[in-house]
Amino acid sequence: MDKKLASHLLIFTLVLFVIMQIPFFKEIRLRSKVQGLFSSSKSTTDTTMELLSLENLLLKDELAAIRNQLQYEQKECNAIQAKVIFRENISFGSFIWVDRGEADNRHLGAHVIAKKSPVVLGKGVVGVVEEVLEKKSLVRLITDPKLQVAVRVDRGKKGIYLEERLKELATLLKNEESLFKNEEHKNLTMEWIDVLLEKVRPLKGALLAKGVIQGLKNPAWRISHNTLSGYGFNYDFADEEGGPFDLRTEHLILQGDLLVTTGLDGVFPRGLQVGVVKSIDPLKEGGYAYSIEASPAVHELSYLDHVQILPPI
Repeated sequence: MDKKLASHLLIFTLVLFVIMQIPFFKEIRLRSKVQGLFSSSKSTTDTTMELLSLENLLLKDELAAIRNQLQYEQKECNAIQAKVIFRENISFGSFIWVDRGEADNRHLGAHVIAKKSPVVLGKGVVGVVEEVLEKKSLVRLITDPKLQVAVRVDRGKKGIYLEERLKELATLLKNEESLFKNEEHKNLTMEWIDVLLEKVRPLKGALLAKGVIQGLKNPAWRISHNTLSGYGFNYDFADEEGGPFDLRTEHLILQGDLLVTTGLDGVFPRGLQVGVVKSIDPLKEGGYAYSIEASPAVHELSYLDHVQILPPI
């Protein structure tokens, strides 16, 4: 193999190996890999500071993830496991009965099962308790058009995370001349990083457009297609998650985006998975919000055999 080509492949493999350690591609900590990358090179003050900065960012991300998981688990600890015992044919696709009721509240010494108690399967929304009897409860499924859930698009923070790490990698490599055979090798590496940056920038949106999700009004269509309807999706205001976006000029909702609860409907806690975007209707002339269709995050609602009931918020 030509030595020049071999050198190019070597430096490309090095960059690709480091990038593949980022959680978006593989859940392995980048910190140890970056430190190992430069262990054989002469340390400089700038490189040390960059590594410390990178380590601090990673620790902040890990701490935030742990905090969110603990909050969810604390909430989930109060959940009651329930078995699906009946589905009414007349409202097939809208209601199920579960084997938990007021007797279970007395047994637990807590008012967990109540009207508007969220019903989930893992982190996915199933529906909400509609009526509580002594030993059973009626659950309205998310596929029912009368159950409206406040959601927002959550594309995750992977785009932001990747962009930050790629920029940090570029800075680190620029300070390590000994890794490159010559200036051409260095330029080739920087070009590959630029290509990767261009690919991850469309993923930067973390929490985007807010809207409302509900079941389709046609029962037959709702059952056979397992589809949810969404409306009012816009983000023309700033909140704690970021600044406003103009959806009329910047298409921020994409097929495959995850929809999560916002906690603003007074029924579901924030962060539960509701569905995945299937399609986005074109924005009508003069319109300011998108309508969408989505698949429920909990698949095959018609065949559920068990669920969890959370305390009402």
